[in-house]
Amino acid sequence: MRKAVLLVLGFILATGMVSFAAGNLLVDDFEVDVSGGPAGTFDFGAGNGSSLAVTADKGIKNGGNQSIKVVYDAIKGGYMYIAKGSGLDAKSANW
Repeated sequence: MRKAVLLVLGFILATGMVSFAAGNLLVDDFEVDVSGGPAGTFDFGAGNGSSLAVTADKGIKNGGNQSIKVVYDAIKGGYMYIAKGSGLDAKSANW
């Protein structure tokens, strides 16, 4: 649970630095399937006008076989979250 909270807080801080912007974020060397939804490997979402897409990318990587790619559009008053860990809505999101 602590890891999931730290991951979410880290993402919030990272997006806060580029707040109210559109962009991409790449996390390298992520070797699990990347999927969302109730049986997904990540718990993620956005609302109030912000948008978020989380996918695997095998073409853009420095190490390993793939990276996790986050494409987002943060707007004022919107929110986004990405989490990985136990006790989340996505049942396969455990480390």
